[in-house]
Amino acid sequence: MQAIKKLLLMVWAIPVFAGAQEIRPLKINDKLPEVAIAGGKIMPGELYRNGLLIINFWATWCAPCQVEMEKMARSIDSYNDQVQMLCVAYESEEVIAAYLKKHPELTHPKLKFIADDKYFQKLFFHQALPHNVWIDSKGMVKAITGGDDLNSKNIKAFLENPENTMYVKAEVPFDYLKPMHIPDSLLEFRSIFSRRIPGVELSGTVVSSSKFGRPHAKRFFGFNTRIVHLFWKAYQMPGLDDNPYLLEVRTRDRSRFYWPGAGIDPDKYKGISNEEWDRTHGFSYELTTPEPVADSLFFKHVISDLELNLKIRSFTEMQERRICEVTCTKDAPVLQPMPAPDDKYYLGVVKDQLVIKNISLDRLLDWIADRTYKRNVSPRNEPYVNTVKASNLITASIPLGDNEMLYTDQVHLEKCLGRQLGLSFQLKTGLYPVVILSDL
Repeated sequence: MQAIKKLLLMVWAIPVFAGAQEIRPLKINDKLPEVAIAGGKIMPGELYRNGLLIINFWATWCAPCQVEMEKMARSIDSYNDQVQMLCVAYESEEVIAAYLKKHPELTHPKLKFIADDKYFQKLFFHQALPHNVWIDSKGMVKAITGGDDLNSKNIKAFLENPENTMYVKAEVPFDYLKPMHIPDSLLEFRSIFSRRIPGVELSGTVVSSSKFGRPHAKRFFGFNTRIVHLFWKAYQMPGLDDNPYLLEVRTRDRSRFYWPGAGIDPDKYKGISNEEWDRTHGFSYELTTPEPVADSLFFKHVISDLELNLKIRSFTEMQERRICEVTCTKDAPVLQPMPAPDDKYYLGVVKDQLVIKNISLDRLLDWIADRTYKRNVSPRNEPYVNTVKASNLITASIPLGDNEMLYTDQVHLEKCLGRQLGLSFQLKTGLYPVVILSDL
């Protein structure tokens, strides 16, 4: 506890400003207001007067943010005293201090941290992280960028001439839970395919159903996402993200599907950046129906739309793969008769319990794959194969222990389910459907 209190001294509280003045959003060539921060001890002018202030919006869950802050902590001294970095987070002081305690490599006198921010986010609207605002020695906003543009080449060029043109990350408010075109929201049925939505930095896929974890889909919305991810979700493959272990691209031009710089030493790669590739290779597709449709029919339509618009042939092929076979004993609790299910259903973590109400085992396994894939230190690629012959829905409360860091650990969740429900998880070799994408 004492160590956290010491770290809190390094984390500034939200800015203090006099009166009830209106906070006006800033754009390129606007001047940063001289509003006291650090409890009134420091003015922004003290940070940018020697050349460059980078206002870096970040979060403890943002891996790219940590990478760029580590890079800045290592290199910022090379710019003498010309560069300062203000790392702004909306998370609490306690959360930020605990994070810095685990990552001492980020602590540097020229990297200053603000927690519980409610001020800078109003000056510079953003939804996607990393988000960096470049302030010159006169306090003027000269650039707003993502993560790739925060590099030594651009910093040196900015110090020589802040007027050099840089990419402007100009976001507009976007709610991915709403229809893609708000004016058309009264349409009961539509199938829309487009290139990347301008001004929207978020990407992902939303699939809504009439009942959580039950058949009958109604809406599929993939926004600003890659071709492989669209097909991955259309084939209802496990996990939130596409898994190359279960997807093959047999095509003459792989650059349509994957960034060509992946896996190449950044110092040797001279091609298009990952962010620029995403801007030119992202697609948005939405299918909505007036009433819920059986999953088999609904996703068949989604796949047909994607093949038609992208000129791609797709199919699944049974191949030998490493799998995680799920079994249970004859008297396992998961097989015991449950009370007649009502219309209420739930699946999620509440405090230190995994609460399950009227959820099928298949949906529970999908939930684990979604929650854990790419979140572990060494994520597993093997999909679940459920061999448990049980049609009843599960209702249970599974103790997960006191360590919240393990709540997204796949092996830990499997052990908890094994103790409570009598399930066994075994890695072995077996046949599994692999999604194939090929040229027409």
